[in-house]
Amino acid sequence: MLLSVVGLVLAILSLVAVVALHAIHRGAVRTLKRRVGRLDKRNHDLFRMLREERRARLAHRYDLAPAAQMPVRFTSDDAGDLFLAELFEGRRDGACLEIGAFDGVTGSQTYALHAIGWRCLLVEPLPEHAEACERNRPGAVVVHAACSRSGSTGTVSFAAVRGKQRVSHIEGDASRARASGAHRGAVERIDAPLTTLARVIPPEFPRLDVAVIDVEGHEAEVLDGLDLATNRPRVLFVEHPESGARSLRTLLEPHRYALAGTVGPNAVFVDADERALAARAAILASGAG
Repeated sequence: MLLSVVGLVLAILSLVAVVALHAIHRGAVRTLKRRVGRLDKRNHDLFRMLREERRARLAHRYDLAPAAQMPVRFTSDDAGDLFLAELFEGRRDGACLEIGAFDGVTGSQTYALHAIGWRCLLVEPLPEHAEACERNRPGAVVVHAACSRSGSTGTVSFAAVRGKQRVSHIEGDASRARASGAHRGAVERIDAPLTTLARVIPPEFPRLDVAVIDVEGHEAEVLDGLDLATNRPRVLFVEHPESGARSLRTLLEPHRYALAGTVGPNAVFVDADERALAARAAILASGAG
């Protein structure tokens, strides 16, 4: 009987010890998570401060130059414009394309390049945004159209998600936008001219140093409509789909473009013949933060 009581007491003590250790473990995990969260926030704040310092430094340097066409500002959400300015080392006579240009300023990857002297071609499917591009980017070539795969013509319907987020999708993709939880608002159907990149790039336009493509999941179709034999961009700066940059690599590597790295949600591909540019892109992308 005594042995049974002792065994029961030991069992209870063991259970209490296990519960106590579990509670201590849970408390330690919570403490660790809080500390990691604070560290992540400090790192995020540090990267943001460094990014703002880079923006201010470059903007000040470029603004002082007589070649500046507009006040120099870096307006990209993910510092892609900083990356491109540093990639081309302040060059003032480049040529760029931005498809999915919105109003030409907000979140633009090419506004700063335009401001310091680059020639820019902006493609935007929503009419009011294309008009805003013409107002905000004097001297740029603005095309009101949607681009898709080779041979595309006619018109296409867009589902524009109204609200705080500035998002539009070729009709049928709006449900994907809403399902992501990132875009809320009424959906409006808007028709736009449908064409290809090969058609919107004027024959007299210089070789593109960079083509920026941000088309909410339609990247592969847009790239299919780019005639690389006529105007082969030195750099493709492409917002990659949810599956990541791998699917874009499958598409672009046969055309001799190599993935140099990523900047935020954008994959950076460089013409394989541009070895020095590719090496610089890889270094800058590794520290893009």
